[in-house]
Amino acid sequence: MASPLLSSQRLLLLITAALILNSQLPSSIASLAGNVLAPVVNFASLPLRGPVYSTATKIAEREDSSDFAHPGVPKTEDELRRAYGLALVEIERLKQEYQELKQRLELIEGVQAIDAPETRPLTAKVTGYRNPGPRQVITLNRGSRQGIQPGMTVVYETVLVGRVVDPVGPSSADVELVTSHDGGLQVRINQPGLVAPEENIRVRRSENDPDYFVAEVPKDSLLRAGAVVVLADAVNYSDARGRLLGIVERKAPYTPDPELLDQLWIRAAVLDTPYRKEVAVLLPKADEDAPGN
Repeated sequence: MASPLLSSQRLLLLITAALILNSQLPSSIASLAGNVLAPVVNFASLPLRGPVYSTATKIAEREDSSDFAHPGVPKTEDELRRAYGLALVEIERLKQEYQELKQRLELIEGVQAIDAPETRPLTAKVTGYRNPGPRQVITLNRGSRQGIQPGMTVVYETVLVGRVVDPVGPSSADVELVTSHDGGLQVRINQPGLVAPEENIRVRRSENDPDYFVAEVPKDSLLRAGAVVVLADAVNYSDARGRLLGIVERKAPYTPDPELLDQLWIRAAVLDTPYRKEVAVLLPKADEDAPGN
């Protein structure tokens, strides 16, 4: 029959192994996600790693004991119970955060999944900003010499910024933010926890707050705050399909028909990026050898 001390040592080793295994989960996901998503996963998983090793360190920080071959092993049954309890709590927390990280990855993969024409980004510095009436316009330090033309889409990483408007000078171009778009836009909304995204939803700029888009959905829709809204329009910004448009910030009854419809309030994602510093214009892939590039 194994001694109580030997059983305690084995139990502690099992706890430590479980902690180490859980601490590796985000790294495993990162390797599966590929080169495109790995930086995002690494950034998102940083908060998970510190607590794991912190808890393991706290468990191991015990006085040396001559009864054990290795320092840091709990001396008494009460200490072992406390260490075991801490480990279980940490493992449950890691499981929950792992699921949240997995859902975030699914949303990111959903953003990349919509096909769009092949383009190449042309980086440009923002040299000016103005707000004529309800419109927001930025000026770039690149123009027709670099292949920029009216109607081209402008992005910041995966976020839709707007599109180039007339006039375009040889070394400058104006960009109207997507928050200035008058008509509706077709979008796809990814909700964490849902198997499939909501398709064929049309959003429009809010008349009361230009920082938001709004959309009406059925009362029984599962969409709620935190859902990710990506562009899926084949007419407007067709080369930006799959780009992030915004995040659902709140859901409220639709005043004209509150019994049947709810209204989603979607904050434009561009407003939370440093779009007044640097952006990228999406040039057609065929223009790769255009003068001035």
